[in-house]
Amino acid sequence: MKRIVVSDLHIGSINCREEELHKFISSIECDELILAGDVVDFLKIPSFTATTVKLLNTLNKFNKVIYIIGNHDHSLANFVNGAVGNIQFLNSYEFVDGERKFRIEHGDDYDQSFWHNFTEGFLIKVISLFQDWIERRFDVDLATYINSGDWVSHTTYVSIEQGVTRLKKFVDD
Repeated sequence: MKRIVVSDLHIGSINCREEELHKFISSIECDELILAGDVVDFLKIPSFTATTVKLLNTLNKFNKVIYIIGNHDHSLANFVNGAVGNIQFLNSYEFVDGERKFRIEHGDDYDQSFWHNFTEGFLIKVISLFQDWIERRFDVDLATYINSGDWVSHTTYVSIEQGVTRLKKFVDD
């Protein structure tokens, strides 16, 4: 079984790299596509495009899509343990592949800093709205993302097949 894990897509934000993401999703073949959090950026006011529609429709090609809720798409938390079409919503996903046990999470729960705890909720939304306005107005990227499977910064993803895990980078030809 082949699984592809990609996180921090931030669909709807200025940082999404939507065209590349659509090409990537269209080009891959796997048994399970795992979207590991921050798929849609609801902390800011998302701006969807025609490419967003194509991208979401492309998800129908997969037999199984696992959508792990992250801190930026927490608005979908009521969907956890439910499904819409072929998309199953979870907080985390565990499976065994090649005698190895895997647990896929978004990872924001591990940030126990004062700033993380202080900014959960209202304050982060206010800051994010202001940041979104600055990014759109001045065409700049103020965000810094650190994640081994971080689409926004590196167009990277993880491939898991027969217990072998590989970090890969999508290169648009």
